[in-house]
Amino acid sequence: MRAIGRRSSTSALEMFRTLRSGGLLAFLIDQNIRAESVKVPFFGMPALTPIGPAKLAVRAEAPVMICFVERRGGKHIVQFQEPIVASDPVEITARLTAAIEEQIRRAPEQWVWFHPRWKERPKWEVAT
Repeated sequence: MRAIGRRSSTSALEMFRTLRSGGLLAFLIDQNIRAESVKVPFFGMPALTPIGPAKLAVRAEAPVMICFVERRGGKHIVQFQEPIVASDPVEITARLTAAIEEQIRRAPEQWVWFHPRWKERPKWEVAT
């Protein structure tokens, strides 16, 4: 495993090549970050969510896997869901966000946020 920094001038190409060669990438999309984002429903409210991972997957023709890690009895249990195969990055982002919401509702004690999830950044206004 190795990290690819998202701010490097070559990171997008490196991520694309990783996916095209059958490699895996992991993204945390439950954050409101300074990146291209779309508003998708999250707990009944529109939430700006990074769309870059979905766009990258579409361009690389790579499936999107949803993965959650739960802490149970001093162990970490990794759970994978069925892959999302779609060609619309907004749809993929919305489905990922819905899966995160479902997981939080199922096991809220597993989730921690230290930032304002619903703060607005009008620069990235995109239809839901």
